[in-house]
Amino acid sequence: MWSFGAIIAELYTGFPLFPGESELEQLAYIMELYGTPPPGVLKLAQRKDIFFGKDGLPKLEANSRGKIRYPSQKKLEDILRCSDENFLDFLNKCFKWEPVNRMTALEAL
Repeated sequence: MWSFGAIIAELYTGFPLFPGESELEQLAYIMELYGTPPPGVLKLAQRKDIFFGKDGLPKLEANSRGKIRYPSQKKLEDILRCSDENFLDFLNKCFKWEPVNRMTALEAL
């Protein structure tokens, strides 16, 4: 469902929602909207040491243009330039960190 939401957002804007020049920057784009992953998600992440310090805080690095992205700094409606509450709710349900809390395909129908 995460990928489906990302595709729908891209179809709406014409641009990727989480573009990133690297995995680290792509994760930074996601965290910029949805904050850092909850401890339970990080606990299961096999490669968390690449992206997070031992304290659980994200490793924030500048991209090639010198831009650093910070968690929870933007809102989906601002990125999409959209005020349709149903559309935003649909996408936000696609982008839940915990898969068990994410909207299912059946729910999306």
